[in-house]
Amino acid sequence: MIGYYGFGYDSRVNDYKLVCLTRNEVHAYTLKSNSWRRFNTVRHGYCPRITPGLLLNGVLYWSAAATSGENHKFIVSFDISSEEFTKFPFPEEIIQRPKISGAILRVLGDSLCLVCGIRDVGVDIWVMQNYGVMESWVKKFTTSQRKITSYSHLLKLYWPIKTDEILMQVSEGLALYDDKDDRVRLLNFIAINGRFDFLKSESYVESLVSLNPVLTRKIR
Repeated sequence: MIGYYGFGYDSRVNDYKLVCLTRNEVHAYTLKSNSWRRFNTVRHGYCPRITPGLLLNGVLYWSAAATSGENHKFIVSFDISSEEFTKFPFPEEIIQRPKISGAILRVLGDSLCLVCGIRDVGVDIWVMQNYGVMESWVKKFTTSQRKITSYSHLLKLYWPIKTDEILMQVSEGLALYDDKDDRVRLLNFIAINGRFDFLKSESYVESLVSLNPVLTRKIR
């Protein structure tokens, strides 16, 4: 059964790869060759549900927990070009706080970050300043704003828009958050039938590499 999966571009061979991980096996599909292969049997931890990888700078990331206990939480990364795995831990404060309702991987600017919250109480945003270095985790801000804490699992963070504001997706739509004044400002945009619960935003990265020539082939 697939636990993790992810899709990304391999700049070294100018090809796209789909990666699927079971508990102990790795399967990779390359678009140009239209073929699957199995390789690099690893023990990468346990994922209780099917989880898409978070893509950042050519690397896929997943959060995981050791099968021996819930307190052993870490991040699994997979470099799409080198096909190498790396494991590094969550911040110690997160590991030691069992009441946190999950730690969700996100991206803030060019950095990996974690959204850690207790519903309707508070949310902490952690940023990894140096890739793979546990000591480089920094708590960027903490907020008790209900627009953020009510559905922290929906929270997505994007680039800072102004000096003190960060564009983010909250449960009610898109908003700007001022981390110095701890203030949330909802952005005005047109709702469909007066509802915003359909909203799912994603970050767009422009690429000159097209899928179209490859997709004209028949994929078996």
